Amino acid sequence: MNRSSRPRRGFSKTAVVAAVVVAVAAVGVWYLAWPDLADKTIAMQRDLLESGLGPDATKEQIVAITKNVDQLNADDAGRVRQALFGDLRGMQQRNMTRYFDASEAERQAVLDADIARIQLLGKLFDAVNPGSMRLPTDAERQQWEERTESPRGGA
Repeated sequence: MNRSSRPRRGFSKTAVVAAVVVAVAAVGVWYLAWPDLADKTIAMQRDLLESGLGPDATKEQIVAITKNVDQLNADDAGRVRQALFGDLRGMQQRNMTRYFDASEAERQAVLDADIARIQLLGKLFDAVNPGSMRLPTDAERQQWEERTESPRGGA
């Protein structure tokens, strides 16, 4: 039996090359088209800060941010934290300007809005710092109690 009359087994080289090209193209499209989770999380926290809502009204968004941060690698999580701190600095400047530009009667409302934003920042800080909401162990609690109950200054 010569080679041409024998049935072919396996994949042709063309089929293998085509499968590899399709796989590489699919990965490339997914990588370029899929939004970066860190960028998406940064946008979520900025939207939340600009919403003016208090921490109780934003629980679902805080949980979503926490879940996103839990999926990030250390570098991307650090980038999300740095963005939050940058937003905080900008927000502080805007809040001071808003307070001093407000009339005497409006200043209390400005301060109330700032307090709500600060409470929200606390929740966001916990969300972007994995492990920060962890409860202390009994040993850690005991150490803390011993430190706080010990007299200061020696005697």
